[in-house]
Amino acid sequence: LVTGRAAYVDEISASMERDIKLTSFVSLAAVVGLFWLGFRRLWPLVGIAVLLAISALLATAMGGLVFGSLNVVAIGFCSILFGLGDDFSLLICQRYYRASADGLSRRDAIAQALKLSGPGIFWVALTTATGFLALCFAGSPGFRQLGALVAIGVLLASGIMLIILPLFLHGKMPPTAKDTAFLNYAKRCHSQPLPLLKVGGVLGFLGLILCFSPWRTLQFDLTPASLEPTRTPAAKALALMMSRFPDTFEPVIAVVRNPDVHKLAALDQAMDEAKTAGLITSYSSPKPLVLLQQTFLENRKTLRGRDLTETAMTLSAVLDQHGLEPAAFRETFRLFEGMSEPSSGAAWGAFLPENSAWWFLIDRMISSDGTMAAAQIQTPEDITWNDRLLLSEKLSGISGVSATGWSQTLASLVPWARGELLTFGGAVFGVIAIILAFVYRDWRAWTLHLAAMVASMALAATILKLLNVPINILNVLALPLVLGVGVDYGTHIILASREGSENQNSLAQVLKPVWISGLTTICGFGALVLAMNPALSGLGAVCAVGVFSCLIMAFLLVAPGACLIARLAPDKIPA
Repeated sequence: LVTGRAAYVDEISASMERDIKLTSFVSLAAVVGLFWLGFRRLWPLVGIAVLLAISALLATAMGGLVFGSLNVVAIGFCSILFGLGDDFSLLICQRYYRASADGLSRRDAIAQALKLSGPGIFWVALTTATGFLALCFAGSPGFRQLGALVAIGVLLASGIMLIILPLFLHGKMPPTAKDTAFLNYAKRCHSQPLPLLKVGGVLGFLGLILCFSPWRTLQFDLTPASLEPTRTPAAKALALMMSRFPDTFEPVIAVVRNPDVHKLAALDQAMDEAKTAGLITSYSSPKPLVLLQQTFLENRKTLRGRDLTETAMTLSAVLDQHGLEPAAFRETFRLFEGMSEPSSGAAWGAFLPENSAWWFLIDRMISSDGTMAAAQIQTPEDITWNDRLLLSEKLSGISGVSATGWSQTLASLVPWARGELLTFGGAVFGVIAIILAFVYRDWRAWTLHLAAMVASMALAATILKLLNVPINILNVLALPLVLGVGVDYGTHIILASREGSENQNSLAQVLKPVWISGLTTICGFGALVLAMNPALSGLGAVCAVGVFSCLIMAFLLVAPGACLIARLAPDKIPA
């Protein structure tokens, strides 16, 4: 078995190519398959695949210019981009085929499709890019790159689709691809919106209740395994070693800078108190191994006052007197020789030979120059992150002492993750709310859409609780992503509901591409579950659930609500 940091890095690097190919292929295959089921047209399908690939390549090139090299987490942007970028193509195709079926020429049908789809595509690209750009302010370099790449890719895809995709549009929609079901649903939203609103309202209300209820709390996985690869050979070897040598792995390390008598005594006292309080089970103190400068100087002064040559001669005489072999005491005589010429430094390198068997212990607890020392601390298996933070505070209260370690670092990231959730989630929600207010210029549509977004987040959290899907520290960044993506569906629907008196036909033309694009986006995020990097696969799972919730709320809340607003006060809808 081979494991360790070098093996981990090598195997993760090798898995990057696999993750890129697999997740991108699955996402692109989902886009192609769902488009074919919806439209049954070959040339637009070829155009969409080519344009999405061009958008991904351009985004990768621009990301390389900005960041220099791409982090392992950022490799998931291709599958996400494919799931998002096809939204624009679906809307354009649906509008074109509907206009063509109404008898317009190809040129006029393209013009009408771009006229009706252009504003929605522009605002949707802007809100989606805003959601992902929020990750640029995250503490994780990988997620900063992921957010920037997806934002660049979405903006590029929106422009490329509007400019180039019409070249691939020809003919009319085949009879097998009619959207009768969506037309019927649009008519029902227009004629009977209240029953649908009740269903959506009840679902959203139940989501809010279950989301904040103590029943079956949301699972947070703070173990190192939640961020480590588990299927690579090095990871399997490490897992086996950890099961066989449990006390060797995952220690809390108390690092002492410039150790002296007072710091080491205070550290031992703090670790004794923590053991009494049940925060730790055992510890190995570096105190016996630290060569203190003051003690070293005093000992050197004492040695200079002694005649070690005379002591060695006396030992030789005693050995001869009792008939003992002097060769058996060779190391003792070497010690006398070394003590007669004291070293000028207080580091172990001045006293132990390179082949000494004690280096395995010295290297774990004392730095090579003697300016730092480390205590190894074992914690209970059921220790909570609050207990870890308390232990860190207790140790860090000593001057020059800090607590570290992989598990300890994860625990310290919990407050950071909560801050990220509130800061970035709130910032993205606020920016999106401002953009929507400018787009709609109608407080009723604005309130409806924001309420649907809140209900979507509550429903997503409830689904995660019901499915026992664990959330690791980095998955909290999924919230701004879901907000940036999920707002698209409601925007398209509300804008379509304002297109004249026959808004049920306009709504029907939007419902189909919104539904297909929602499914492709879910597949795009879901493809990340296949990645070997747990942080990336967890992000995909959480985002897929969030997008699904947004899609459901868009159909059950936004669509009937927008029709109701348009029917009650059509003269008050801004142009």
